[in-house]
Amino acid sequence: MSTFKFIHCADLHLGSRSYGIAGRDPELGKKLRESVFESFSRIIDRAVITNTDFMVISGDIFDETTETPATRLRFAKELEKVKIPVYICLGNHDHVMSWTESIPYPENVHVFGSEPESIILQTAGGPVEIVGKSFPERHSSENPTIGIVGRQGMFSIAVLHCSLDKVAPDTEYGPCSLSDMVNKGIEYWALGHIHKRTEVSADPYVIYPGNIQGRSRKEIGEKGAYMVTVTDDRVTEAKFFATQEIVWKEVSCDITGKDINSMIGDVVSKAGTRSMVSLTFTGKGVLDAPLRSDTGDIMGQIEKMSGCKITDVTLNTYPPMDREKMSAGSDMSANVIRSSDRILGMGREEIIDTICKTKQSESIRYMLEWLTDDELRGLVRDAEVLIIDRLAGAVR
Repeated sequence: MSTFKFIHCADLHLGSRSYGIAGRDPELGKKLRESVFESFSRIIDRAVITNTDFMVISGDIFDETTETPATRLRFAKELEKVKIPVYICLGNHDHVMSWTESIPYPENVHVFGSEPESIILQTAGGPVEIVGKSFPERHSSENPTIGIVGRQGMFSIAVLHCSLDKVAPDTEYGPCSLSDMVNKGIEYWALGHIHKRTEVSADPYVIYPGNIQGRSRKEIGEKGAYMVTVTDDRVTEAKFFATQEIVWKEVSCDITGKDINSMIGDVVSKAGTRSMVSLTFTGKGVLDAPLRSDTGDIMGQIEKMSGCKITDVTLNTYPPMDREKMSAGSDMSANVIRSSDRILGMGREEIIDTICKTKQSESIRYMLEWLTDDELRGLVRDAEVLIIDRLAGAVR
């Protein structure tokens, strides 16, 4: 049986800078930038160790502003190390290549042009066709599948950077449909652009591997690439393998019935090491007050015990009170709860308008508009709890 295997990865974004985090913590920002290179090095190492026949990279190797000479040189050296054919299509972020003449890629690398190209590669398991096409410009509404056709009687792979409407209705960046990929003689569509790993179809195979390293709290979970095995012109395995240096996580902890030790233990068990954690506390209990008054120190203790880094904290918690019963009363606390519920029932813009009714609050409107819906509503809940505690004479 003739067998060959290849690696499919995409959206490397080498050299990316986490500006928000780097501004607050330069060392962490440097670590995040380096993590992308480390992830790609693991992909190269996997190719070498497993005797992979070739690689395909489906766009966005760099961002336009991050393809520095040092970044390009580092990428070129990794490609030289792998010593197997590497086929690259350019995406919307790297459609313009810099330093091409001064820092060329090694001879084992082929970068597809903006028109469809077909290359026949002889592997130990038989011939394979790699068809590819690069992004012609930053914003392209052209369907990139046009002109992409596989050769009859041969296993064919298409390497494209595009927005498949089934998973990304993004008309500015190479829009196409799954129907455009059927009956084209292509057995495996190696796609890039979507940072979330998505196995769209198995007949034919249509796969987004996602990016190789999460770069923000929006890109949670394991990141990496696919190892694809082909036997007798049929995909027998398309297996994801994780390569990320740092994993972004969303962790939730219910404080109901917990003391400080059990709460920290719960978070530590979920956070794990080498992770960037977006932490949300929910529930009702005695921990509400210490969490609000000493958030930074408590989070520092969690980081020390777990080895993770907490990027942000959301407190959707309440003190140990019967909120429903309290809201039915006639005192000031009841009015506060009812006002809170009324505001929480509003739309996003109406909430901001309500908060910004005073001259002082209007001056921070721009800050509120940057908040997510959850963060905005969290402010309302926080205000409710703070006012009720103050009314009850609580000492913080």
